[in-house]
Amino acid sequence: VSVGAGASVDAGNDGYAPQATIYGHVYYDLNGDGSQDVDGVDNILGNADDEVNLANVDVDIVESDAGTQTVVTNASGNWTANVEPGDTDVTVDETDAQFTAVVPSNYTQSEGTNPQMNVSVGAGASVDAGNDGYAPLSTALVLTKTGTLDDTVVAPSGVPNVGDTITYAFSVENTGNVALTNVVVTDPLLGSLSCTIANLAIGATTSCTATNN
Repeated sequence: VSVGAGASVDAGNDGYAPQATIYGHVYYDLNGDGSQDVDGVDNILGNADDEVNLANVDVDIVESDAGTQTVVTNASGNWTANVEPGDTDVTVDETDAQFTAVVPSNYTQSEGTNPQMNVSVGAGASVDAGNDGYAPLSTALVLTKTGTLDDTVVAPSGVPNVGDTITYAFSVENTGNVALTNVVVTDPLLGSLSCTIANLAIGATTSCTATNN
C-alpha cells in the first residue's frame, strides 16, 4: 500500500466470513438400480453381490473464488471439503486408479451427475452434494407381442373365419441402464411389420403394430 509523505491512505476493509462445508458419497452400483445396497440382494455382507464404497478416490473441488483443492474419499466412500461460500464445482476423478480398480471400463453413472456444477454453499452451511453411483453397462429389452382378432371381416361375425384379420401389437421396453438407438423389431410371419425405434430411453416403452390374416 503506497503512502505518500503527509498522506492519509485507506487500506480498505477486511471482512471475514465463516467457511462452508460440502460433502458427498461415491459407490459402485453393481445392479445399476440407482441406489446402494451395501450387502447386496442376498443381504449378506461380504458376498460378490455387495455394492461397495469407492475408497481413496480423488474428488476435485473448484471453489467460488476459483481456488482448487483435491479431497479423497474415505473407507466409507465419503468425502468432505471446507470451501469458500458461493457456487462450488465438484468432479469425481473417474481416471483415479482406485476408481478403475473397482468400476469396469464400460460403466455408466446410475446416480448423481459428474461433474456437478454450481453447487450453492452458503457461509457456515453444510451442503450435501449427493451420491455418485457407478454401474456396469447393461443392455436389456423386454418384447411383448399380443394379438387381437377382428372376426367381423368375414361372415358370420363372432367366430373366427378364414380371411378374418389379426392385429399384432409389439411393446418394447428398455429395461437396461443404457439408452438405445435404432432398435428394429422383425417378425418372419409378419411381412407388413415395419418397426424401427430411433431412440429408446432408459425405462421407456414404445409400441408398433402389424396386421395379418
